[in-house]
Amino acid sequence: MNKILITALISLNLCPLLAQDNSKSTDGKSSSQSIEKRKGVELWNCNAINSDRTEFAPAFYQYGLVFASSAKKGKIDPQSGEPFFQLYYAETDRNYIPLQPHLYSQEANSQYHEGGVSFSKKWDAMYYSASNQNRGFSLADSKGISRMKIYESKRGLRDWERGVALPFNNDRFSCFHPSLSADGRTLYFASDMPGGKGGYDIYKVENTGKGWGKPINLGSTINTTNDEAFPFIHESGTLFFASKGHNSMGGFDVFKTDLKGTTPTVTNLGKPFNTESDDLSLILNSEGNAGYFCSGREGGFGKDDIYLFRSEYILTDESHDLKALIKVRDAVSLKQIGGAEMRIFEKSGDRFLAGEEYYDVRLTTNPNGKDLAIETVRKSVEKLGKPSCYSTSTGDVQYDMKNNREYLILVNKEGYETRELHFSNTEASDVVTLEIILEKPAKPSLKAVVMSDRFNTAITGAVINIINTTTQKTETIYSNSSGEFVYNPEPAALYTIKIEKAGYRSVTETLSTDKNASMLMERRFVLVPIDSQLVNNPIETGAVIVLEKIYYDFDKAIIRVGAAAELDALAGLMSKYKSMEIELISHTDSRGYGDYNQRLSDQRAISAKQYLMAKGIAENRIVARGAGEIRLRNKCSDGVKCSETEHQYNRRTEVIVTKINEPAVKVEYGDRGPEVINGKDN
Repeated sequence: MNKILITALISLNLCPLLAQDNSKSTDGKSSSQSIEKRKGVELWNCNAINSDRTEFAPAFYQYGLVFASSAKKGKIDPQSGEPFFQLYYAETDRNYIPLQPHLYSQEANSQYHEGGVSFSKKWDAMYYSASNQNRGFSLADSKGISRMKIYESKRGLRDWERGVALPFNNDRFSCFHPSLSADGRTLYFASDMPGGKGGYDIYKVENTGKGWGKPINLGSTINTTNDEAFPFIHESGTLFFASKGHNSMGGFDVFKTDLKGTTPTVTNLGKPFNTESDDLSLILNSEGNAGYFCSGREGGFGKDDIYLFRSEYILTDESHDLKALIKVRDAVSLKQIGGAEMRIFEKSGDRFLAGEEYYDVRLTTNPNGKDLAIETVRKSVEKLGKPSCYSTSTGDVQYDMKNNREYLILVNKEGYETRELHFSNTEASDVVTLEIILEKPAKPSLKAVVMSDRFNTAITGAVINIINTTTQKTETIYSNSSGEFVYNPEPAALYTIKIEKAGYRSVTETLSTDKNASMLMERRFVLVPIDSQLVNNPIETGAVIVLEKIYYDFDKAIIRVGAAAELDALAGLMSKYKSMEIELISHTDSRGYGDYNQRLSDQRAISAKQYLMAKGIAENRIVARGAGEIRLRNKCSDGVKCSETEHQYNRRTEVIVTKINEPAVKVEYGDRGPEVINGKDN
């Protein structure tokens, strides 16, 4: 391939190709079989998204990947002879293998090149490189070359808003391959702007809060007289990039450097990442041990493929830990509290790395009194394993954290209410002080469990009606999947507690409290089944669980991060009950054409199924289908004016329990009583 064409391809945000033209592999390789393992690194070809053309520039988004591909037939780029690149999205399975891809955003995709995408941490801002254009028309120079520019787009109601070119772009040179830092303040990119060290260099530009500043070349330590491109800035401060310099093994190789180090050095990642072909576009997960990259190596499906990798060692040079000094104090006296238990969880996006180890689930009855609802609850402290550390006699503890990470700190001390602290550090500091104030309980605490008298099996979703006999105030709560519930009664009061569950004889007991607000009571309520078979069926066959709060991305089947708490809870329930099988039905509102809504609901049901599979639920336990708009729950049919809230009421996913037959298992009851933590609506 001639030099002029290679240069044009780089400027058009393409992986430089080596005239390789492998056809689709027929050797039977599957997504579950790695293609290479060397030096503690294992590789998989992401065959579901790779074509006989070019796929490159993967970026993490929500529960999958956004990437660029020229696989779609369309307008041909005269420079490369291939269709222009478009952005695609693919969810990933439980092994992080990408699944079937779909075109991503109608607004971001045009009839010209798009590729190289980076998202803000909250997924509400997107930076992408695309051909220089104005309202869909390409803007080329006198030689017919359309330069690349970096665009910024904000999340809109139904799609991304129209991209706005960043101010440092120029019609005379290209800017492309953006990568946004974790704090959103620095954008790294490649450019051939004047004053560089070689053909294409890596630059950074700061956002001052009032706009983007002037780009700064990263200097001769990183940039050479050859080409450097495809930067990826990891939250640890490690920069990964591709270079033809630095004595590469052939074409582009992937390198890394620690930008936080006092004397940065550039390291070639070596084999199996790099080969004699072009290797580039590496992205890395938060933990630093898995990710994706692009390669034109032999054995691929096309010209350049996307590969998944997992490493037995951490790829980042993260030596800059954050020293956290945590102080635990009494809310009234402000005296130090020694011996407080601390459990510290690192977050990944909006979810804990501990996953199901942190949350339990609870079934409740919907307001219609018929269908079930599901919610997440935090497990009791005793179920969360050993503490990470304890506060000293001075109430202090030092704990090493990592910069640009999010944590949840759970503090527990007998005689005090359990306290949660969410902590996010995005400052470039080495030391931080956190103060946690513990309060003594204002009310007594009842921790209880509802069990069947057969084999001590827990009863899920039992209805607990708690009546204050003095005020006649009634409150209704439900037992979680372990049969547990917690309640805080008033001091010096008398209560009647009635517990009901379909198929069981109800139980009524009294509860009295004294004036001691810190009083802790434990109870065990035993229900007798009318039918002994119910002991094996904690949830009735045919029960309908309505998931109201799964929100999808812009008229698409992409589940928004932070909007899948109910699916997380459902996965937890199915993990607990191994025999449980379900039919998952997705519904839309009436807006849009009926055929479109049917296809959309089918895709959303499949997406929800894939999400559950990624959580470890076997595929044969889930049947997924869409119902479109045929089962509306209110008046909001075609032509009827309704509010967004009314339309939202029709958008839901119903889960029908088609089979469940649990073996009777003996469980033990201790001091357990989780507090409810509902997922926030997005």
